Amino acid sequence: MEQARSLLPPANNIGSPNVYVGVIEGEIEFEAINAANPLTVNNYRPAHPSFSDINGTRKVFYRRKDTTNFTQEISTLDPSMHTTCVTGIIAAGVDNVNLINGISPGVRVINADNFENGLFLALINSSTNGNIRSSVNQAVFDVNFLNNGPSDATDAYSNNAVGIISCSFNISMDAKKVDFILKELFAYGRNGRGTLVIVSAGNGDSTTGNGLEINDSQGSAGYRATVFSNKTLIVGASKVLLDAFPLPSYSVPNPVFRELLADYSNYGKRVDLCAPSGPDAYPSKEDISIYSPTMLNCGNVGTSEQILSATILEVTSNWISSGKLILQNVKGLFKGQSMEIGDPNSYFHELRYITKVTEIANTNNVEVTLDAKFKYTKSFNDGTVNYNMVGSQARMVVLKKAITRYTDPSNNLVSNNKFTLNNLRGINPTLSKPQKVYIYPQNSPLLGIYTEIKSILNENTKLVEIQGSLTNLPAYMPANDPLILIPDQIKASLVCTNKATIFVANSKDDIAGFFVGQEVLVSGGGQDRISFITQKVNKSIVMSHCPGVIGDTYTITSLAYGDFTSRFTGTSAATPVVSGLAALLLSTNGNLNATEIKHILKVSAHQIGNVNYNDAPTDITKYNYGYTINKKYGTGRVDAQAAVQLALDWHTNPSVQKPKLMVADIDNNGILDGVPVTDPVNSPDIWIRNLSDPNTAPPAAGQLTNTFDTSNDQKIYIRIRNLGNRNSFKETDVRVFVAFTDDVNPAFPFPGKWFDQTDVKLLAVKEVPIIAPTSNTVVAVEWKNIRTFWDTNNPLPSGGRRKRAYILAHVSPFDGMPTELDLTNLRGNKQLTCKEIIATHNGVSDGTAFFPGNQLDLTVGAQVASRSFFLSVDNLLNAGLANFKIQITKKNNDNTVETVEYLKTGNQWGFLNQPSSDWIAFGSPEETIVNYNTNYLDLKFPHTIKINQDEQEVKLEIINA
Repeated sequence: MEQARSLLPPANNIGSPNVYVGVIEGEIEFEAINAANPLTVNNYRPAHPSFSDINGTRKVFYRRKDTTNFTQEISTLDPSMHTTCVTGIIAAGVDNVNLINGISPGVRVINADNFENGLFLALINSSTNGNIRSSVNQAVFDVNFLNNGPSDATDAYSNNAVGIISCSFNISMDAKKVDFILKELFAYGRNGRGTLVIVSAGNGDSTTGNGLEINDSQGSAGYRATVFSNKTLIVGASKVLLDAFPLPSYSVPNPVFRELLADYSNYGKRVDLCAPSGPDAYPSKEDISIYSPTMLNCGNVGTSEQILSATILEVTSNWISSGKLILQNVKGLFKGQSMEIGDPNSYFHELRYITKVTEIANTNNVEVTLDAKFKYTKSFNDGTVNYNMVGSQARMVVLKKAITRYTDPSNNLVSNNKFTLNNLRGINPTLSKPQKVYIYPQNSPLLGIYTEIKSILNENTKLVEIQGSLTNLPAYMPANDPLILIPDQIKASLVCTNKATIFVANSKDDIAGFFVGQEVLVSGGGQDRISFITQKVNKSIVMSHCPGVIGDTYTITSLAYGDFTSRFTGTSAATPVVSGLAALLLSTNGNLNATEIKHILKVSAHQIGNVNYNDAPTDITKYNYGYTINKKYGTGRVDAQAAVQLALDWHTNPSVQKPKLMVADIDNNGILDGVPVTDPVNSPDIWIRNLSDPNTAPPAAGQLTNTFDTSNDQKIYIRIRNLGNRNSFKETDVRVFVAFTDDVNPAFPFPGKWFDQTDVKLLAVKEVPIIAPTSNTVVAVEWKNIRTFWDTNNPLPSGGRRKRAYILAHVSPFDGMPTELDLTNLRGNKQLTCKEIIATHNGVSDGTAFFPGNQLDLTVGAQVASRSFFLSVDNLLNAGLANFKIQITKKNNDNTVETVEYLKTGNQWGFLNQPSSDWIAFGSPEETIVNYNTNYLDLKFPHTIKINQDEQEVKLEIINA
């Protein structure tokens, strides 16, 4: 990251505040500003200070679906430690003291709680809502899916759209719905440049800690819905080990590490790349870890306000095996607190947990035992380097709670054994074992007392009572001076239920003091594991990646209470590393599209050594094209410096290999662009042929490419050109629409006329085959049942004519510079084009006024019934009039048939052979020259049919047209 940022000007080397990343999976920890008011967008904020920028401006927002629109209000606070950590890795503010440095701390985050809301994060829901309900997708979606409209007009933040979406979870929606959402994000996100979704590969089998080979076989253990689409970028996790080389080698500026796939990380040919994460599925204390903000009081790293510092006075002689240290001048230490030692800005920085505290008589010193020795001390005094901890500082994270002395309202006296807290986190005295605490004057941490909390007197007011009295504090301590309380560990005994992930206590009181997000030690089943509480309801608790054995009893013990954690791990932590870097790429070059960002990240990745990258050769495969990969690592570990450099060069360095796609607007003597606003677009890259026509090539010069008969199924051909210097990306789609309008030379602005609606109908979304440089490919779309489609979507109005019709072609996502991607007029957008189509269409309408309704069938008896109709023909080519005739057939009940033909001879219309009676009669036909194309006529034939019960049917057919 340091090298990547050095390539950029200081103004945006940590990301642009105009770039937004979506985090979808749950709600980060928000807090009410004023609890008395509803949680409107102006009355809540992120709880963690890392989610405000250097000026104190909020940079994390929430957006959710709400009945008929979307809103950024929160109905209830339901925080997720997992989501908070993901957000922190992406965009936490720089805090070198606490090891926190988000990948792109300058960008902003919009948080949502489910994948469907991805369309709302990208602000494209109004466009995609129509596509969901189009005939193309009718079988996929229920009527309630995305049934939402505009944003919240009262919300000042509602116009912020994400360019990257980060998903550190397995999307559980139906694969067809996921695929639809991803395609819509690519087509409409960022004004057509697309929104890239970055997804974790997953952590495999939580019972064994081993990864699975991911696949698209629904119902299998390795199934992931996101692999059905090539629109996602899927991230695995690597682990970085510190024990492969002598530890002194890590002191040099560019140390060499041993890097492997993390054991838990899923893998497979669909994994695009990997990013570093913790080495174990269960958060570990070994090797290099990910540091991130977490929910408040839920981590093992603290802010300066949460720290007790002490000098390491002595390392016991059996330190290597026992892990014991003697600390000088410190009080308030308890088991479970974390200890931080070493330089936070070096590789010799580690975190451990205190398992035992022994006070040394007649001193303020204590001996502490840790859960494991520090890793780098295996080289302690090894003859080459002496990592002498004596004299260095140890930092312990403790839960400091401010005390407010209780004033008795009956006598207005200040109590010496009762006080209130701002919350009851970490407080759980029981009848069998009162909770030990240390209470001290705020500015004199060594002058406090150890005592116990006797009871919680009032949960609502947070009033507690202690054993003994505060009068044991120094005599000079005034009653109104601020006091701090540090609590001891709390424990609870839980039984795993039949769901194997829910742990239940005997009563709600047993788990008092525990809270969502909290880090706990889980003991049982013959092992200890560190986990986090993800849900707490009544007397039940759910913990992250911590399956239990049904019926077994487990003990949970509270651990450190810092605001940051080194224990957020898994592919969940690797994914936001990549998402944050993708946001930095957008900050570097805002003209990149979603596919280009994905390609830059993949092609610039660092190939982790000692493995072959030939698991997917450079032929066309289902999801991957043009990359040599290893199915453990994808194309390798993400490389920030190389990715930023390629993003900088993408549009400026002519040697960069990239595709450049277009569909032509007009072919004017070989010039495929430059259509004036006053001229019609007549794309040479769109043509129509009868579905049964084996010839797929465009008609020769001078032949019609846009005329067809709605009574026949057709095939639409779209030619897409690659003007670039490398093969096109496999993630490219072409969208084909039919639009109806009365406008002359319509502009078809994007996206207003590029999604399914009343006058625009989506016909197909097709993946574009790989196109070689300076070449083109043709995509074919079948169009069936056109007659019904035409009458439904472009009906003949009373006394008028049908609207003009156009085939629209949209190649997504857009690529190129802004001058090539006009959104107001397709003539200025090289990836939008259209072609007017002239449809010969005929139909019969009721021409009488005395029959009720508008039905064309007759019920007749013995008496002769007379009924008048209009036979209309739209867009008959003038040249075809000589071959035009109407054939009328009458079939009688005795199976005799009479056929007559009506046609134009010279300038007169009449029967070629007269009917035997007046059972069919024509009035004077109407011939109207089509006002926008004089080569075509609209015809209208008034006629009357007389029949009774002797006839089975009368049929009119246009033949030889």
